[in-house]
Amino acid sequence: MRFAVIAATPDGDLASVTGISLRRGVNLMPGELDRDISMSLFNVIYFVAVSRRTVIKDVLLPAPLTGRNLAVALRYELENLLPMPLDQVSWGWRRLSRDNRRYRLFAVHREEVEQLLQQLAKSDYRCDCFIPAQALQDPDTAAEPIGSAMKQMLDYLANDPAGRNLHPDPALIPRDLQPVRHRKWRKVYHCLLLAGWIAALALILVRWGQNQEEFKVYRDRQQYLQKQLNEAERIQQNLLRSKAIYQKIGEVKTGVASVLPILADINNRLPDFMYLAGYTQNAENIEVIVISSRDDADLARKLSESGLYKSDLRKTVQPDSQETTFTLNLRSLLP
Repeated sequence: MRFAVIAATPDGDLASVTGISLRRGVNLMPGELDRDISMSLFNVIYFVAVSRRTVIKDVLLPAPLTGRNLAVALRYELENLLPMPLDQVSWGWRRLSRDNRRYRLFAVHREEVEQLLQQLAKSDYRCDCFIPAQALQDPDTAAEPIGSAMKQMLDYLANDPAGRNLHPDPALIPRDLQPVRHRKWRKVYHCLLLAGWIAALALILVRWGQNQEEFKVYRDRQQYLQKQLNEAERIQQNLLRSKAIYQKIGEVKTGVASVLPILADINNRLPDFMYLAGYTQNAENIEVIVISSRDDADLARKLSESGLYKSDLRKTVQPDSQETTFTLNLRSLLP
């Protein structure tokens, strides 16, 4: 996959590099991105900058989620985090672990992004997506000062060459700033392929006209294969229905959809020195484990102010550890 990176520098200029993504990393091409060469030659063009008015938050979901369920859960997390409506920011996420539970949310004020895109337009560049450089930092070095945007992007691509773990907002880039990708050679290829199929079909039809018996055998085989295809489609539909039923059963058993608002409420009420360590659920109660670096006598009062659940708090202090374990026995008040 061919890619290009355009990065905003601290002095207000734009720097660019091009390269090829391989399985084991990336190979950079010499020189910068040439504006005279069609940008449609690249599969993806990243625009990255150390942006202001940017919010970064790492979250741990209570259970693995994918697809639309993942987007809804992360959107819910971000809405509770931001002090403004979600339509005033450009947001996305980065997957941090293979178990589909740890994610890094990032949100940039739209005015900030629009200013950066104006700088991009003045330089006659195009891009597919915008990514704040803060979202690309390694989790182990997130507390350190951010380096250059270009270095952050190239270091990230070295571990994720295809960018599969990045999910920026694709609707953010205006149409006039998106690369126009022409693939006329594909049209020519398909036309030639179609012409070849037509010529081959004509030869087959001539052969069939010369030998009616062979044509009859072919027709019988075609009917047989059509029956097999219909039977296969019927079996496939049954399997899809069964899969949907199993998924519904799994959702009912795990209760992920009903427990997420409760876990989010508890997480918002916890002080900075506490974190959620896990939870279990049965038909009546939810047991949540909270780990703390010190005691908090006010925790029970904070939890009792919620209207989502009733809580019973138990505290355990490990003699050989400085951590305190709180066990919350919750009864949901949600319908």
